[in-house]
Amino acid sequence: MMVGIFIKIKYNIIMKQIWKFKLEITDEQIIDLPKSAKLLTIQMQGENPVLWVIVKDGIVPYCKRQRKFVTFGTGITLPERGLPPSYRMRKYIGTYQKDGFVGHVFEEIQ
Repeated sequence: MMVGIFIKIKYNIIMKQIWKFKLEITDEQIIDLPKSAKLLTIQMQGENPVLWVIVKDGIVPYCKRQRKFVTFGTGITLPERGLPPSYRMRKYIGTYQKDGFVGHVFEEIQ
C-alpha cells in the first residue's frame, strides 16, 4: 500500500517521483508497484519498515505489476541457487531492525 509521495525531481525532462510503501514484518509479501518503479532502499520510519522507490510521473496509476519480497532474519539459512527446483533468483534490497529483529529483504525475481 502506498503511503505517501515525497519529492519530485526533474531528470532529462522526464518528471519522476519518490514514493514509499509500508512493508509488513513477515516472511513474504506481494506489493503492487508501478511498472516503472526502481527500488531505492528499505529503512525504518517510525515503527514500520518502508520501501522507497522512484517512479515516472503521470503513468503510475495505470501501469502496475505485482512484485514479491521475502525477508530473512539474521542467522536464517538461505536456500542455495537452484535448490529446490522451484527456487527463484533473489536480489538484495536492504536491511532493517526492529525490537531486536534484523530483517534482510530480497526481491524475488521471476
